[in-house]
Amino acid sequence: MQYIKQKSTNKIVYREIPHSNKTLTNASEELGVSESDLEVVTQAGWTEDDWNTQLQAEMSPQEKIDELERQVTQRRMRDAVAGTDGGWLANIEAQIAEERSKL
Repeated sequence: MQYIKQKSTNKIVYREIPHSNKTLTNASEELGVSESDLEVVTQAGWTEDDWNTQLQAEMSPQEKIDELERQVTQRRMRDAVAGTDGGWLANIEAQIAEERSKL
């Protein structure tokens, strides 16, 4: 698996599937970061789960809160009100509270 890491922050910032020789340029344009501050990193054997785990580990508490809040859609809210979400919303709210305690 190949992805783009920002040199100045040492954080994963972009992934494009399929990866090509234009991926670095695309990342630079989309993120508004100089191409010289970006590098392609290859992780042999990484699965989608490995990718998600690493991405989560690098996120700040506020970034995690923002990501969790984006998951709460109108449909998810309807399911929660109807009682058909299986506790999904309560779980998300607990995760948000945990991340807020880290701020």
